[in-house]
Amino acid sequence: MSHINHAALEKFFEGDAELLGDLANMFAQSWNDCKVRITLAIDGRDASGLCELAHQLRGRLGYFSANSLQELAQELENRGKCNRLEDIRPLVNQLLDGIEGLMGELRELTKLPLDYGDDE
Repeated sequence: MSHINHAALEKFFEGDAELLGDLANMFAQSWNDCKVRITLAIDGRDASGLCELAHQLRGRLGYFSANSLQELAQELENRGKCNRLEDIRPLVNQLLDGIEGLMGELRELTKLPLDYGDDE
């Protein structure tokens, strides 16, 4: 299943593969930190922190026309706003798994070895 709306992506980037590659690389470099921060917010029951992270993530996903993932991030943001963190792990896992899939799609689309920013 593709997470990218390819027609919208093409329209947004107007065929500028270099810009797409640059944004994909920036997203990839920040992804590990974002995952850690989401986990820490959930473990610490930090609803406002989770809300903020989900909001930022939703915006970043918009660059790639990843509408279904934006909807999941929106749901996570809403749950954070309402301090409804019970049973949130399945939603978070679905979003994280989806973003890993998106990373694979971006890697294939850009033909770039996206740098995840970890030194391991």
